[in-house]
Amino acid sequence: MTQVMLAFSAITIHNCVSQNGVSVPVVVNASPSFPARRYTDNYDDRPPPTVETWAARPVPVDGSSLEVSLTGLIGEGRIGMTYSALVNSARDASGHDVVDSMPKEICLKFAKPPYVRSLARDAWFYEQLHEWQGISTTKCFGFFAAPVAHNGTLAESVVPWKEAKKVPRKNRYGSQFELKDNLPDEAPDPQGCYSDEHGFHRDSPWRTWEHSAESPLLAVLAVEKLGSHYFMPDKEPPHRIEGLRNALRAMVDDIAQEGVYHNDITAFNILAVPESSRTLCPRHNLRHKWRLVDFDRADKIDPDNCGTYELDRAATQADYIGEERHGFWGPVMD
Repeated sequence: MTQVMLAFSAITIHNCVSQNGVSVPVVVNASPSFPARRYTDNYDDRPPPTVETWAARPVPVDGSSLEVSLTGLIGEGRIGMTYSALVNSARDASGHDVVDSMPKEICLKFAKPPYVRSLARDAWFYEQLHEWQGISTTKCFGFFAAPVAHNGTLAESVVPWKEAKKVPRKNRYGSQFELKDNLPDEAPDPQGCYSDEHGFHRDSPWRTWEHSAESPLLAVLAVEKLGSHYFMPDKEPPHRIEGLRNALRAMVDDIAQEGVYHNDITAFNILAVPESSRTLCPRHNLRHKWRLVDFDRADKIDPDNCGTYELDRAATQADYIGEERHGFWGPVMD
């Protein structure tokens, strides 16, 4: 099974940046994703190295382009802001119009300035799950990043940053940001649970990147626009609860068998799929009505080179569906 991914070398975004009080289009070039280190058990004898598909996918530099206009805020999360965007045009490497291959409206996820690395990591997981895009995860049309400046002058207003409400700790943007974008596999690892045999993480430009207030980076992930998140506990249809949750477990099973441990399976990261966009899942022979999103905190094992513990950990994450004690509907409160 191979899904065809539409990836562009640049995206032009309207209604996103203003200069001198006037809205100006901003062009953001395709950027590499940020590979995670491989999650392993604490083996005495390490398993064989992971396959080279662990690397970030090559950045398209073929002149293909996507042009969109922001239409409205969808929501805000820990690392970013999501917006609806109308697709104005889409051209392949030969300059041919491919807009008919795109949905009329997509979703743009903008990183808050300190969290660009997390968004780059999110993009890498979509690459790793490329065969499941449009089946159990959302379709991804590319990851893009560029300094926000026009004619050498810092843009005075970036709409997604200006509209952000959630403030990490006590700080907001610019020089006041002190919170670093630390990823799960970069925390102290005394048990040696993370491995980087090929150096894909080590050699990534994102490993040492740090946010600069003087030169902030505009980073955006272009993905398929889906519907609202899964039911809150008092809204699940009582007579359908078990069937709904079993369907979600099947969706999670797709990513688990690819070695992905999401680490944040909540109702808010499970989005509804329009009936017209449902694609047959070859693993379960059904059309998933929901898709899993937001992989920036995820781990990945190599299913072909791992131990029983990792396989069990990936498989049992489906058990978190509907479990309030695991934070399925939000943070677990004491």
